[in-house]
Amino acid sequence: MATRKSVADDLHDENSAAYRRGMAELHKQLGPMADAYIQRIKRLAPEFAWVNVTFPFGELYTRDAVDLKTRELCTVAALTCRVSPSRNSKSISTRRCAPAPHALRWLRS
Repeated sequence: MATRKSVADDLHDENSAAYRRGMAELHKQLGPMADAYIQRIKRLAPEFAWVNVTFPFGELYTRDAVDLKTRELCTVAALTCRVSPSRNSKSISTRRCAPAPHALRWLRS
């Protein structure tokens, strides 16, 4: 008797172009650790593992808007400037975190 595929199996196809593109990008960034990383997540939450591969790695990181180094620097800057008013009522405004225009000149070259 053949097993029947569920709707979830169709939605989380690991042979889809987005998943293959995401795994390729994940291998580019994590190297040989990529497969083990996804397998650990898959054991806990298979759907999250699929989404983790297809969305950030398959769709976002593969865009040509900015290179990976710039994307990572922007992420670190955004996380550094993130403010949580509930933790510190005298925290610095995110506007103060914005770099001066001359500091970003190297990004344009």
